[in-house]
Amino acid sequence: MRLGGAITLAIGLLMLPTAAAAAPRIVGPGAVSAGARLAAPVSNARADAQPAGASAPTGLDLSSDHAALADYSAYLLELLKQAPSAQANDASYIAQISSPNGCKSALAPLAQSSTPPDAATARTLRQLGVEIGDDLAIAYEQAMLPAFAHFAAQIDALSWSRGSGGPLAVHRYVRSESRVLSITQSQLCQDVLLAAATPQSTPAATLAFIHQYARAARLADAALVGLTGLMQLYATNAERGLLEHIGILARQVNAVAGAELRRGGAQLEAALES
Repeated sequence: MRLGGAITLAIGLLMLPTAAAAAPRIVGPGAVSAGARLAAPVSNARADAQPAGASAPTGLDLSSDHAALADYSAYLLELLKQAPSAQANDASYIAQISSPNGCKSALAPLAQSSTPPDAATARTLRQLGVEIGDDLAIAYEQAMLPAFAHFAAQIDALSWSRGSGGPLAVHRYVRSESRVLSITQSQLCQDVLLAAATPQSTPAATLAFIHQYARAARLADAALVGLTGLMQLYATNAERGLLEHIGILARQVNAVAGAELRRGGAQLEAALES
């Protein structure tokens, strides 16, 4: 599930980039270091030609595609229903980091400094901002796991004709999305405290974590492009209304997730800097 894109938030004197949805990384292209968007629309413009190596559509492909579109629509609706639980996950994570046992105010000396950070320190702070966004995205996405597991089982059970590309597109999507959803949160407080002590050097654990998450999110994004491309390829004019409905749901899913991650990112950064 990815929550795609990076947003720069100005808190105090610091400029820390953090993730905006996505995606939690469940469905959709657009990840920039912090996961994919949660949802992607399926274009209602039919491809003019089959991709290289693909066979002509069969009745099996058309019926399986119709089922996939219906399952995807229901999946997006379920993601919207689970948004309150996802928001509660983020709130719990923020409370944990901001508690006496967390690392509240760890960046206050840097935020309250009368001189702006040098280039090396600014780079460290940007990387911490990405780490914050990734952690919030992971917390958000955990509430979506049951919905994803159900959707994955549905599309994995569909049958496609030989040469349609269906089995490969579905397999890549399920595998890559499962992989990104299996990533656990970083040791943010350890990294923040280390960065506060030596701000000109980005903690190695921070760099390793954001690289791992960014790579997994990019693969999930690419796989989602393949899945939605498959669904577009075999869609019919009679399904135009369903495609439009999917587009509306996808935009809603990403908007809700994006707003939550921006809010949570601002709140968490303020706790670290105040």
